[in-house]
Amino acid sequence: MLSQTEGEHPWWFMEVPRTGTSTIERTLKGIIPEAKAIYAKHWPILPPQELLDRSLSVISVRDPFSRAVSCWQYFTKPGTISFADWTGERCREGWMDVCIEARPQTFWFDLWEWDVVIQQEKLASQFWGFIAQVSPDIEPFELHRYNGVNGQWVNRVRARTSRDRPWYDYYCSESEKNVLEMYDADFTGLSRWYSRSLPAI
Repeated sequence: MLSQTEGEHPWWFMEVPRTGTSTIERTLKGIIPEAKAIYAKHWPILPPQELLDRSLSVISVRDPFSRAVSCWQYFTKPGTISFADWTGERCREGWMDVCIEARPQTFWFDLWEWDVVIQQEKLASQFWGFIAQVSPDIEPFELHRYNGVNGQWVNRVRARTSRDRPWYDYYCSESEKNVLEMYDADFTGLSRWYSRSLPAI
Protein backbone atom coordinates (compact mmCIF):
# COMPACT_ATOMS: atom_id res chain seq x y z
CA MET A 1 0.00 0.00 0.00
CA LEU A 2 1.10 3.56 -0.52
CA SER A 3 -0.03 7.04 0.40
CA GLN A 4 0.91 10.36 -1.17
CA THR A 5 -1.71 12.55 0.49
CA GLU A 6 -0.85 16.25 0.47
CA GLY A 7 0.78 17.26 3.73
CA GLU A 8 1.86 13.71 4.58
CA HIS A 9 5.25 12.15 4.23
CA PRO A 10 4.95 9.72 1.28
CA TRP A 11 5.17 6.09 2.41
CA TRP A 12 4.63 2.55 1.20
CA PHE A 13 4.02 -0.75 3.00
CA MET A 14 5.15 -4.25 2.00
CA GLU A 15 2.70 -6.92 3.18
CA VAL A 16 4.52 -10.03 4.40
CA PRO A 17 1.94 -12.82 4.92
CA ARG A 18 1.10 -13.95 8.48
CA THR A 19 2.78 -10.97 10.15
CA GLY A 20 -0.27 -8.90 11.10
CA THR A 21 -0.80 -7.41 7.65
CA SER A 22 -4.58 -7.92 7.64
CA THR A 23 -4.88 -5.82 10.79
CA ILE A 24 -2.51 -3.18 9.41
CA GLU A 25 -4.16 -3.02 6.00
CA ARG A 26 -7.68 -2.79 7.40
CA THR A 27 -6.69 -0.05 9.85
CA LEU A 28 -4.82 1.93 7.20
CA LYS A 29 -7.84 1.87 4.89
CA GLY A 30 -9.99 3.12 7.74
CA ILE A 31 -7.82 6.02 8.85
CA ILE A 32 -6.19 6.99 5.54
CA PRO A 33 -8.78 6.37 2.81
CA GLU A 34 -6.40 7.70 0.16
CA ALA A 35 -4.00 4.82 0.77
CA LYS A 36 -4.20 2.24 -1.97
CA ALA A 37 -2.59 -1.03 -3.00
CA ILE A 38 -0.23 -0.69 -5.94
CA TYR A 39 0.15 -4.43 -6.48
CA ALA A 40 -1.70 -7.62 -5.61
CA LYS A 41 -1.61 -8.49 -1.92
CA HIS A 42 1.73 -9.93 -0.79
CA TRP A 43 3.45 -9.60 -4.16
CA PRO A 44 7.19 -8.93 -3.69
CA ILE A 45 7.24 -5.90 -5.98
CA LEU A 46 8.75 -2.50 -5.20
CA PRO A 47 6.95 0.78 -6.00
CA PRO A 48 8.09 3.02 -8.87
CA GLN A 49 11.57 4.50 -8.51
CA GLU A 50 10.28 8.06 -8.12
CA LEU A 51 8.39 6.98 -5.00
CA LEU A 52 11.31 4.94 -3.67
CA ASP A 53 13.54 7.99 -3.86
CA ARG A 54 11.37 10.17 -1.63
CA SER A 55 9.27 7.92 0.58
CA LEU A 56 9.29 6.09 3.90
CA SER A 57 9.34 2.30 3.53
CA VAL A 58 7.46 0.09 5.99
CA ILE A 59 7.36 -3.68 6.48
CA SER A 60 6.00 -6.06 9.11
CA VAL A 61 7.82 -9.13 10.47
CA ARG A 62 7.19 -11.92 12.95
CA ASP A 63 9.11 -14.44 15.05
CA PRO A 64 9.70 -17.33 12.60
CA PHE A 65 8.76 -19.87 15.28
CA SER A 66 5.37 -18.24 15.86
CA ARG A 67 4.80 -17.60 12.16
CA ALA A 68 5.44 -21.25 11.28
CA VAL A 69 2.53 -22.33 13.48
CA SER A 70 0.32 -19.63 11.99
CA CYS A 71 1.18 -20.78 8.45
CA TRP A 72 0.49 -24.42 9.30
CA GLN A 73 -2.92 -23.49 10.73
CA TYR A 74 -3.68 -21.31 7.73
CA PHE A 75 -2.84 -23.81 5.00
CA THR A 76 -4.13 -27.09 6.43
CA LYS A 77 -7.39 -28.66 7.56
CA PRO A 78 -7.38 -29.35 11.31
CA GLY A 79 -6.56 -32.96 12.11
CA THR A 80 -5.17 -33.84 8.67
CA ILE A 81 -1.45 -33.28 9.29
CA SER A 82 0.52 -32.56 12.43
CA PHE A 83 2.68 -29.49 12.79
CA ALA A 84 5.83 -31.65 12.85
CA ASP A 85 4.77 -33.49 9.67
CA TRP A 86 3.82 -30.27 7.87
CA THR A 87 7.13 -28.59 8.68
CA GLY A 88 8.95 -31.74 7.59
CA GLU A 89 7.02 -31.70 4.32
CA ARG A 90 8.00 -28.07 3.74
CA CYS A 91 11.65 -28.93 4.32
CA ARG A 92 11.43 -31.70 1.71
CA GLU A 93 9.14 -30.07 -0.85
CA GLY A 94 9.71 -26.34 -0.37
CA TRP A 95 7.17 -23.66 -1.28
CA MET A 96 6.57 -23.67 -5.04
CA ASP A 97 2.82 -23.75 -5.78
CA VAL A 98 2.06 -25.03 -2.28
CA CYS A 99 1.75 -22.70 0.68
CA ILE A 100 3.56 -20.00 -1.29
CA GLU A 101 2.63 -17.36 1.28
CA ALA A 102 4.42 -19.41 3.94
CA ARG A 103 7.75 -18.71 2.26
CA PRO A 104 10.50 -17.25 4.46
CA GLN A 105 9.92 -13.59 5.27
CA THR A 106 13.24 -12.74 3.65
CA PHE A 107 11.53 -13.43 0.30
CA TRP A 108 10.02 -9.96 0.86
CA PHE A 109 12.35 -8.45 3.46
CA ASP A 110 15.52 -8.71 1.38
CA LEU A 111 14.08 -6.48 -1.33
CA TRP A 112 14.88 -3.21 0.45
CA GLU A 113 16.57 -1.38 3.31
CA TRP A 114 13.50 -0.65 5.42
CA ASP A 115 12.92 2.61 7.28
CA VAL A 116 10.24 1.20 9.58
CA VAL A 117 9.98 -2.42 10.75
CA ILE A 118 6.79 -3.34 12.61
CA GLN A 119 7.06 -6.50 14.69
CA GLN A 120 3.86 -8.51 14.93
CA GLU A 121 4.57 -9.00 18.63
CA LYS A 122 4.58 -5.22 19.15
CA LEU A 123 2.04 -4.44 16.46
CA ALA A 124 -0.01 -1.72 18.14
CA SER A 125 2.79 0.41 19.57
CA GLN A 126 5.00 0.22 16.50
CA PHE A 127 2.13 0.75 14.07
CA TRP A 128 1.03 3.92 15.86
CA GLY A 129 4.65 5.04 16.02
CA PHE A 130 4.75 4.82 12.24
CA ILE A 131 1.43 6.67 11.88
CA ALA A 132 2.76 9.47 14.11
CA GLN A 133 5.52 10.02 11.53
CA VAL A 134 3.22 10.31 8.51
CA SER A 135 -0.09 11.57 9.94
CA PRO A 136 0.53 13.01 13.42
CA ASP A 137 -3.04 14.34 13.73
CA ILE A 138 -4.53 10.82 13.85
CA GLU A 139 -5.32 9.70 17.39
CA PRO A 140 -4.40 6.09 18.25
CA PHE A 141 -7.11 3.58 19.12
CA GLU A 142 -7.21 -0.11 19.94
CA LEU A 143 -6.37 -2.26 16.94
CA HIS A 144 -8.80 -5.09 16.32
CA ARG A 145 -6.85 -8.18 15.37
CA TYR A 146 -8.10 -10.27 12.49
CA ASN A 147 -8.06 -13.47 14.53
CA GLY A 148 -8.68 -13.74 18.25
CA VAL A 149 -6.87 -16.41 20.23
CA ASN A 150 -10.03 -18.48 20.57
CA GLY A 151 -12.00 -17.12 17.64
CA GLN A 152 -13.08 -19.22 14.67
CA TRP A 153 -11.79 -18.25 11.26
CA VAL A 154 -11.84 -19.67 7.74
CA ASN A 155 -8.39 -20.50 6.45
CA ARG A 156 -6.92 -20.99 2.97
CA VAL A 157 -8.49 -24.46 2.53
CA ARG A 158 -11.89 -23.11 3.64
CA ALA A 159 -11.69 -24.90 6.98
CA ARG A 160 -12.77 -23.49 10.31
CA THR A 161 -10.42 -23.96 13.19
CA SER A 162 -9.96 -22.70 16.71
CA ARG A 163 -6.76 -21.33 18.14
CA ASP A 164 -7.30 -22.78 21.58
CA ARG A 165 -3.63 -23.41 22.37
CA PRO A 166 -0.66 -21.02 22.44
CA TRP A 167 1.64 -21.46 19.46
CA TYR A 168 4.58 -22.80 21.46
CA ASP A 169 2.52 -25.80 22.63
CA TYR A 170 2.83 -27.29 19.14
CA TYR A 171 6.60 -27.60 19.31
CA CYS A 172 8.64 -30.74 19.88
CA SER A 173 12.29 -31.41 19.08
CA GLU A 174 11.39 -32.51 15.53
CA SER A 175 9.25 -29.48 14.65
CA GLU A 176 11.83 -27.14 16.19
CA LYS A 177 14.55 -28.69 14.02
CA ASN A 178 12.33 -28.44 10.93
CA VAL A 179 11.48 -24.77 11.48
CA LEU A 180 15.13 -23.89 12.05
CA GLU A 181 15.86 -25.49 8.68
CA MET A 182 12.93 -24.18 6.64
CA TYR A 183 13.27 -20.64 8.00
CA ASP A 184 17.05 -20.55 8.23
CA ALA A 185 17.13 -17.45 6.01
CA ASP A 186 14.73 -15.67 8.37
CA PHE A 187 16.68 -16.51 11.49
CA THR A 188 19.74 -15.05 9.75
CA GLY A 189 18.12 -12.05 8.08
CA LEU A 190 15.95 -11.10 11.06
CA SER A 191 18.52 -11.89 13.77
CA ARG A 192 18.31 -8.29 14.99
CA TRP A 193 14.83 -9.09 16.29
CA TYR A 194 14.55 -12.88 16.65
CA SER A 195 16.65 -15.70 18.09
CA ARG A 196 17.23 -19.25 16.85
CA SER A 197 16.19 -20.45 20.30
CA LEU A 198 12.56 -21.01 21.17
CA PRO A 199 11.42 -18.37 23.67
CA ALA A 200 11.47 -19.56 27.26
CA ILE A 201 7.77 -19.70 28.05
